[in-house]
Amino acid sequence: TCEESQNFKCDVCDYATNNHQHKFHHLTHEISEEFQCDHCDYATDNERYLNQHLKVHTIIKRFTCDNCNYRTNIKCNFKRHLLKHKDFKCDSCGFSSNIEAAFKQHLLTHSNLKCDHCEYTTNTKR
Repeated sequence: TCEESQNFKCDVCDYATNNHQHKFHHLTHEISEEFQCDHCDYATDNERYLNQHLKVHTIIKRFTCDNCNYRTNIKCNFKRHLLKHKDFKCDSCGFSSNIEAAFKQHLLTHSNLKCDHCEYTTNTKR
């Protein structure tokens, strides 16, 4: 059965595994030392994990916003962020939004689509 194949059962809690790496990672009950990040709330019982985590604070971020302190290494996240600062303004009524999809939806309120067969008009193509 599944329980018979579990080589490690924790004496402190109900945790059980047959994976060697998971076994050693779980042994947190027996480790009293905790490694705390000096830059945020991250904490771990494994110094190697802390060193890996510290890279998020030290890697040079290639994309920096000129309007605020936002920085990232991910280009698509940076492009999405920049849209927060862009103001889309309607020439017809002055409506503005920093969300392009909402602005495009608003523009439909000004369109008057006419049926070719009758006098019906609408602002959507449906």
